[in-house]
Amino acid sequence: MRASLRWATLALLALSLAACGGAGRAKGSLTSAVEALELARKTGCPHESLPLAERTYEEAKRLLEEGKYEESEAKSRVARQLAQEAARASGGQPCPAEAVTVVSPATDAFPPEATAPTSEAAAVEEMRVVYFKYDSAQLTEESIATIERNLRWLRAHPDKQVELGGHCDVRGTAEYNIALSERRADAVRGYLLKSGVPEQAMSVVGYGSEAQVSFREDEEGHRLNRRVEFKVR
Repeated sequence: MRASLRWATLALLALSLAACGGAGRAKGSLTSAVEALELARKTGCPHESLPLAERTYEEAKRLLEEGKYEESEAKSRVARQLAQEAARASGGQPCPAEAVTVVSPATDAFPPEATAPTSEAAAVEEMRVVYFKYDSAQLTEESIATIERNLRWLRAHPDKQVELGGHCDVRGTAEYNIALSERRADAVRGYLLKSGVPEQAMSVVGYGSEAQVSFREDEEGHRLNRRVEFKVR
């Protein structure tokens, strides 16, 4: 009887360790996929594989949250491969910079000449993530350039509303991170307001550090989590 109990205990321990290992591998694969996506996005001229890579990554993240570690790991590998394909297809060369004019509130914030993309799905995929420095809610030249890019989509879709979701890395208390994430989202909102986006078209949510996209405990992993995401409703 004691032998049977001992074997049962060992079996449960083995299953527990396997599950933990599966979660770790899945998180590692998800982080690798995020890093590959970021490299592909930085080219400025993303290949058609990039939207598919982003959708596959979202599926992998959902599977991880559901505890389906093996399926999540497999999806993450596919997302990483698609992102790498997109980066290679661009030749590593950025697109020529486009001149962007900020529209003041006194003018038409959403000019009629703005051309809407062919499909809503493709348009939403063009919305980029705004990143922040450590313990900061200040906009940088890089983050402003990203906001300007997203602003073009908003001007082309004046009937849409956008949620500005602020996020932090895992350092700091939960209360502090919630406040910091809200300040980051507010900073983006303030810039959009000055650019003519109606106040009623935006909402701000601070998620703190609850929705990590990278599980790496190094500076690059933390950088990917210090962000504001645009979610169109």
